[in-house]
Amino acid sequence: LQVGSYHLLEDLNDLEKRERLKEHLIDGHLLGRELNEDELLHQANRDLSVYSKQVGQSNSQEACMFTGITVWTVVVNPADKKTLLIKRPAGDTWGNLWIAPGGKVEKSDLKEKIEFSFLEKSAIRETKEETNIDVAIVDYVGSFASNVTENNKGKILFVVYFATPITFDLKPQKEEVAAIGWFTINEANDLPLVEGTSTILQQVYKEKMWETAGKL
Repeated sequence: LQVGSYHLLEDLNDLEKRERLKEHLIDGHLLGRELNEDELLHQANRDLSVYSKQVGQSNSQEACMFTGITVWTVVVNPADKKTLLIKRPAGDTWGNLWIAPGGKVEKSDLKEKIEFSFLEKSAIRETKEETNIDVAIVDYVGSFASNVTENNKGKILFVVYFATPITFDLKPQKEEVAAIGWFTINEANDLPLVEGTSTILQQVYKEKMWETAGKL
């Protein structure tokens, strides 16, 4: 599925295929391991190649091309069903557009063995840095691949999680966040969103992912 400069690596409506990518890319070899960035990307490319073959993408262009991984966190408050979005500053790549909190996986996320995926750790850290709130990861949503390269070196893999808030004291990170707020899905759709954001939000609300919070 093409989404502007990105395409989804799986059909979000196909829960079986989504679970298989999650198993290969997130829950498998990467869970709880100490990896450096090169090992991380090598493993991600290998796992994605295996996934592509299993779901019938025989001529996959996704394999062996990623040079970076970014996590996004869709945060919804189960009490009022509002989602947390941030506005990027004017000088940013996505200047003046709204998006879910997120950022690149950092080496510090890979250093210690933890009880959950280092990708989840990255999602929690980035959300905290950009919004000041703590969140609980509930589920994996989906993955994007950029259709453009980063500095002509390689493409970026975007991994998206769904989370619910633990704290609510919003404080935008000055360098990276121009504005911040909670929005209904209709309000969010009226905002100038970073491409791909609307597709992900629609899937989260369609599946009512917040209903699984507290059941895991």
